[in-house]
Amino acid sequence: MTIHAYLPQDRLRAIANGISLPDRTSGSALFADISGFTALTESLREKFRARQGAEELTKQLDLVYSALIAKIEKYGGSVIGFAGDSMLCWFDKSGDGDRGSGGRALSCAFAIQESIREFPALALKVCIASGDVRRFVVGDEAIQRIDTLAGATVARTATGEHLANRGDVLLDEETANALSETIQIVEWRSDEGSGEKFALIGRRASGDRNQIHEQNVFGAETQSVTPVLQALKPYVHRAVYERETSGQGQFLAEFRPCVALFIRFTGIDYDSDSAESELDTFIRSVQSTVNRYEGTLLDITIGDKGSYAYVNFGR
Repeated sequence: MTIHAYLPQDRLRAIANGISLPDRTSGSALFADISGFTALTESLREKFRARQGAEELTKQLDLVYSALIAKIEKYGGSVIGFAGDSMLCWFDKSGDGDRGSGGRALSCAFAIQESIREFPALALKVCIASGDVRRFVVGDEAIQRIDTLAGATVARTATGEHLANRGDVLLDEETANALSETIQIVEWRSDEGSGEKFALIGRRASGDRNQIHEQNVFGAETQSVTPVLQALKPYVHRAVYERETSGQGQFLAEFRPCVALFIRFTGIDYDSDSAESELDTFIRSVQSTVNRYEGTLLDITIGDKGSYAYVNFGR
């Protein structure tokens, strides 16, 4: 059973323990952007042609993301979502003690930088920001409930990512100040629009003490499958869930024609008490409309300068 792979690790733990994740929390957000996939895709298609090239690309994607996600989970992080070639991860400070979510996130950043070097065609840049965030679950459970992370802390990771180069690890001021005794700052970079500053980190802090070893709560060893599937079902897109549980096997890897639709939306104050309800109402309406036209809402990206919903239409 692989349904658990579609959910963030902290959400899995919450479901397993019968609890809800708080909608207001604190910790560190890590934004990682991978470059080189477009060129890799084209080279594989030219070398192997479309069908075999897609299969080779799928193998590469699986190897890359499996390696990165393993490191993220090793340091107690959760992958909240993907947007193109990037990942947004969350390291909650709850129960951190003296380790600190920023320390775990930084150790993880250097670990995934090491992992990406095993794939010469690819490169990675990372930005980490610490502070308060809002954690929402929105969408129609008959289609898919979607985990989202919002707030100024998340927005800073996107700002810092634009200042980062291949191979860089940047920290916002709050994270850099908290870790000042364990890091070496090479230089400060500033965003002209916001005035926010980010530190380029030049050496790896000792990370062994930041590792967290937790068993996957919904792994293959689960004894009672049906209750687990029912608990996870709302968080997996209906089409994916039906295929995963029907014995049809994995989705075929191939290049298919598709149309991507990006919807930009504004007007929600993510610090307000009504934010989750407003976002949920909007996302449900998008899912309902898209579903009528046989499309799929794949991702939600929330930012301070506008938020986006990514819809895909394919055949």
